[in-house]
Amino acid sequence: MRQPLNSTAPRPGELFGVIFRTLPDLWRCAPGLISLLLAVVVVQGLVPAVSVFLSKWTIDGIGRLASGGEANLTLLALAWAATALVGQLTNVGGTVLQGHAADHFTVSTVTSLMRKMQALPGLDVVEDPGSMTMSKRFRPEPDFVR
Repeated sequence: MRQPLNSTAPRPGELFGVIFRTLPDLWRCAPGLISLLLAVVVVQGLVPAVSVFLSKWTIDGIGRLASGGEANLTLLALAWAATALVGQLTNVGGTVLQGHAADHFTVSTVTSLMRKMQALPGLDVVEDPGSMTMSKRFRPEPDFVR
C-alpha cells in the first residue's frame, strides 16, 4: 500500500536512522533501565528455546514411562510452570520498562530543549507576562468565552 505524499510516516531506512541517532541519548538518560530492558528482551528470546527443550524432555519422559522406566514428572511440571511464568512476566515487565524508559527519554528531551531555548536570544519578550496581554488585544476572545 502506498503512502500519501503528505504522510509524515518515516520509511524503513529512515526509521533505522532515527533509532540509531536516539540510542545514545536513550542510554544517557537511563542506562540502568535500558540494561534491565535488554536483559528482559534476552530472557524473552530464551523462553522459546527453553520450551523446545522442555518438549523434548517431556517426550523422552513419556517414552521412558511407556517402556516401564521412571521419569520425574514433578520436576517436569515445575519446569513448564516456571517457563510459562517467566514468559508472562517478561512480556508484562518488558512493556512496563519500555513505558518507563519512554517517560525518562521524554523528560530528558524536553529538559534539553528547554535549556537550548533559554540560550536563544530575544525570547525574553515572548516570556514577558505583559506581552501576553498585548497579544490578547490583537486576538480578541470570542463572545462565548466571556
